[in-house]
Amino acid sequence: MSAFRPPLLRAFDSDEIRVGSPNIPLYSSITAQLYPTDRDGIRDHLLANLDQPLKIWQTLRTMYRDGARLFIQLGAGHMVSQLSNLLEPDAQAVGISTEVDTVDSVTQLQNVLAFLWTQGVPVNFAPLVEHRFRYHTGEVDGHGKPVQRVPMRIEWSPLHHRLVPPAARTRETGKRELAAGIPPKIPPRQTHPAEVGQPDECLATQSQLIQETGLPLLGTLTEYEPRQRLVMWRTSDLDIDLYLLDHEFANARPYKPHEQCFPVAPLTFSLEALAEAASFLCPGLGLVAYEKVRAARMLGLMNRRRDACRMELVVDSATSTAGIVRVLGKIYARDEVAVSATIVLGNSYAAPPAERIPSPEPPTPWNWTAEQIYRERFAFHGPRLQCIKHLKSRTNPLFSAELEVLPYDDLFAGMPQPNLLSDPVILDGVLQVLGVWSYSVGQYSLPFEIQRLDFFAPRPKIGSRVEVRVQLREFSTALRRLTVDLEVLDEAGELWCRAESCTDWMFSWPLRFSDFLRQPARIPLSDPVEHGTLSSQTYGRVLNTKPLSDVDPDWLQMILLHSNESPPEHANRATRLMELFLRLTLKETIIHAARSYDPSLELHPAAIELGKNSAGNWIVRNGLPDGNAWHLICWQERDVVTAVASRLPIDVRNLPNSDQKAELRVVALA
Repeated sequence: MSAFRPPLLRAFDSDEIRVGSPNIPLYSSITAQLYPTDRDGIRDHLLANLDQPLKIWQTLRTMYRDGARLFIQLGAGHMVSQLSNLLEPDAQAVGISTEVDTVDSVTQLQNVLAFLWTQGVPVNFAPLVEHRFRYHTGEVDGHGKPVQRVPMRIEWSPLHHRLVPPAARTRETGKRELAAGIPPKIPPRQTHPAEVGQPDECLATQSQLIQETGLPLLGTLTEYEPRQRLVMWRTSDLDIDLYLLDHEFANARPYKPHEQCFPVAPLTFSLEALAEAASFLCPGLGLVAYEKVRAARMLGLMNRRRDACRMELVVDSATSTAGIVRVLGKIYARDEVAVSATIVLGNSYAAPPAERIPSPEPPTPWNWTAEQIYRERFAFHGPRLQCIKHLKSRTNPLFSAELEVLPYDDLFAGMPQPNLLSDPVILDGVLQVLGVWSYSVGQYSLPFEIQRLDFFAPRPKIGSRVEVRVQLREFSTALRRLTVDLEVLDEAGELWCRAESCTDWMFSWPLRFSDFLRQPARIPLSDPVEHGTLSSQTYGRVLNTKPLSDVDPDWLQMILLHSNESPPEHANRATRLMELFLRLTLKETIIHAARSYDPSLELHPAAIELGKNSAGNWIVRNGLPDGNAWHLICWQERDVVTAVASRLPIDVRNLPNSDQKAELRVVALA
């Protein structure tokens, strides 16, 4: 900047620049003192702004010592919001800025004038309305005179309201209107009744922010630095977040309440929550991509109807450019990172890539129909999320399906038109297709990573059909990874979004356990013993637990245990798992025995409550009308669990030493 000094000096010396003494006290942020009144002194102070450091806080403190108590910042910036840090600790001062990023300029001018008036500064408001016309409404007052109205300015345009669909734009331009979040006005810090797991103090509550913006997945704002970072605490509530009721991992309804069926937030809803929070840091920009998405653990409600998680977002200034801002977001559950992603926001969509994923040829049918995958729970989604309408074709390495864009009016209680930045339902449907394909080749998988997901247009309209095309990149049972690229095409065949390196994690348990998880009332995990092995009115089942050593005990007990049953409390995971296998084999034996009397009977393991009597023997407490009529025994030998139910008394001391035990073990290991 020093290069500008010589021409400016010449301009001062030739009187090209007129200089006069200030009419009011004027402070220099170079010297932190008042400007001089002579021409040479003013010239030197002005030129010093070219290459001398500013003394902001020193200047503000000088002004305060000279009597300034009200500070107005002209132009953009947030310096006045830091007055308490810039002035002395005991200083009593107030301030306001004439330019705020998230508020219209005229509205902010009105805010400034109102602020000055409340501080005792005389303000003439007449110029604000002198050019406005008056009109008659046809109403009359109590004296029979026409009632006049002055149209007041609003700070948003109806054309940009969230209930007005975006105007159509031609694809040739490569630019579309974006669904950008509308940051609300942040009220003063306040204290409110704490949500589950949330701090008491906040800047704005979850309900305030949702009501202000229409963004349904925002949380309570506890820390906020505009355009830099924020912290939110988001409370999930089964009475409000209705989509959770249709994404329950444990198939145990109606035998258990929803909170005991492990309602889990779909990954795409977690990404939507991060995008909505990121919009606070990037006013005026819309969602254009997700990058480096990783799901480290499930975000769900375990034995409670409400729970909170923490969202932390920071603007990545190093990789952000003009028109594109990247926000690093993380969601924490119990102080562990559950979901992380980079949210990319911009002022226009990128042009779709020229190279596209081809349609699978020749058309080859899937194993199931779309109706089957939901009815038989190959996908464990309820009606609000059941968007797969047609499994089109599958070849190697391509497969495709058709999805319907479902309405959003029942995803959140009391929000018939939520202001979603993406379409988390249709995106979850895309991941459902990937999971169904994985199941068709004998694997159970859940979404784990997405390297990049780009949007090229606004979300498809409700009720329309979209096509998802998937191209396999990696399928490794050794690495337990399934990686694909995929595209979603709208009703016109135009590209809506594209995901690169979308990866599912494949679980190592056998497919039979996956079948049990999806239909525990119909598909038992244990094997029956033929009647020739046991006496009349006696039924037995055996379970070889060795292939099930990687099963998560928490997941098993959600499906297996009755609401009144206490889970195993052993610290050792293997011991907990084995006790659950004992109970499972017992329950499946009881169900087997009951069906021998009524073949139409369909019993869920969670419907049966087991317990022990005073003698320490297993009994049926609830779930069977004649449960007390059954005598039960169960034992374990190495990896094999055996259970027997009989209408006749059983000598538990003798049975393990009898020939029947050897026959039962042969059945288990067959």
